[in-house]
Amino acid sequence: MDDYRPKRGNLLGLLLWTVILSVIVTIILVFWKPEIIQKTNIDGDPIGELDGAKTILAAIIVALTIVLLVYLVSTAGFRKRKECN
Repeated sequence: MDDYRPKRGNLLGLLLWTVILSVIVTIILVFWKPEIIQKTNIDGDPIGELDGAKTILAAIIVALTIVLLVYLVSTAGFRKRKECN
């Protein structure tokens, strides 16, 4: 059961990938400018300017989701290979 616990290097690698993906997703969001990350007026309509906090928060959430999905898929594959042996 202890074989399934992530090692220290794996966690640092996941953290590094989270940071790298956050930067990449931030750049994509800045050029794409979806309505969800734009500043809004009093009526709630987007005004075309980017809200920096929303952009960074969205990038971190997307990066964490991608890294967690990759980690879960790789861990499931590792467990399956381990059980077959």
